[in-house]
Amino acid sequence: MTEKQTRSPGETEPTGGTTTKLPPAWPEMDEEDSLDEYFRQLDEFTSGQSSSNCFDRLTEMGIELPLPQLLKDEEITAKIWEVAEGLKKLHVFLSSTNHLSDRELYAHLWNNSLRHETFICTLPDASCHLDVIGSGSEEDIETWLRYYADQEDRDLWSREWPDDPIPAHQDPPYDRDRFLPDCSCVSSQDGPRR
Repeated sequence: MTEKQTRSPGETEPTGGTTTKLPPAWPEMDEEDSLDEYFRQLDEFTSGQSSSNCFDRLTEMGIELPLPQLLKDEEITAKIWEVAEGLKKLHVFLSSTNHLSDRELYAHLWNNSLRHETFICTLPDASCHLDVIGSGSEEDIETWLRYYADQEDRDLWSREWPDDPIPAHQDPPYDRDRFLPDCSCVSSQDGPRR
């Protein structure tokens, strides 16, 4: 299977597995100034002048992130929601988590997703979507096709890449994503984040 990536208009993907939504203008900035600031921050990130990962940002906020194996099952669930709420404050939102148990999700976040350099724009209406299956790897594509792709997406995939096997659809074993914070809570009322 070859790596395939798609983007919606108005999105940019500076690192694997994250999508940053372009912000509308701040109330005190016109749209052109807002986009100029967004691209200035993106240029700093892509040129290596600024770097950040969610793991460090969360610990700077006072959120403890112990090794997954040190947490009991009931602590893991609480920790996931603490992490999701902390990420919300950074305007970073998790998606595609329903195929993982709480322990598997926390281990994935701790070892992978939270450790990747992530573009976190400080414009108040900007948001970053951390898709745990967004790397473009064969495994992530197969997981998306198995658990998340609707029939229309599966048919399109089959037409576009006829040599790729399409796994049988399975309902995800967990129901978490619809309860996770999402970008509907992002507002220019919040002001810039640093």
